[in-house]
Amino acid sequence: MTETILRSLTRLSEAGDDAVLLGELAAPSFGPVFDRLLAKRVLVEQVPLSDWEVGA
Repeated sequence: MTETILRSLTRLSEAGDDAVLLGELAAPSFGPVFDRLLAKRVLVEQVPLSDWEVGA
């Protein structure tokens, strides 16, 4: 599972500055290893734009 995450992030990082792993691409990797990477801040979760309030 971790190898899949690393392969995806490597591929994404070659395309630009930030490697953004969308939920649909990350979903097959969800589980204890993924949660540990989030807890250690190796991966950082961003709130979807649809969850933000519209400003003035």
